[in-house]
Amino acid sequence: PRRLERTLLDHTWLRLVDARAALQARSYAAPGRLNFRLYDEFCPWNDGAYTLEADPSGADCAPTDANPAIALSASDLAAVYLGGTSFGALARAGRVEELESGALSLADTMFRTERAPWSLEL
Repeated sequence: PRRLERTLLDHTWLRLVDARAALQARSYAAPGRLNFRLYDEFCPWNDGAYTLEADPSGADCAPTDANPAIALSASDLAAVYLGGTSFGALARAGRVEELESGALSLADTMFRTERAPWSLEL
């Protein structure tokens, strides 16, 4: 029993190589329209402004000239993509910027998942 240790490690890592396709393939808990600015130095084809229109039956994500409601990096989008964290939590950590009041709440409502992601790593 003295040798028994418990450690918490991160094992699941996600990289959205094609952010538009990934957002269109994902399901959403609630309907909404979200304009966002995505920063991606590693995959420059992802870098830009988008409008995500989604509901529980599907989604469309397209480039836009509209003013973004939130701004975030591709790594932060990947963090919320699976439902393991929220836009609000990332904003409190200084990683996501809310540019339009209420946008974080809308994004969290849209991206909410019934079950948190889980991965067994041995």
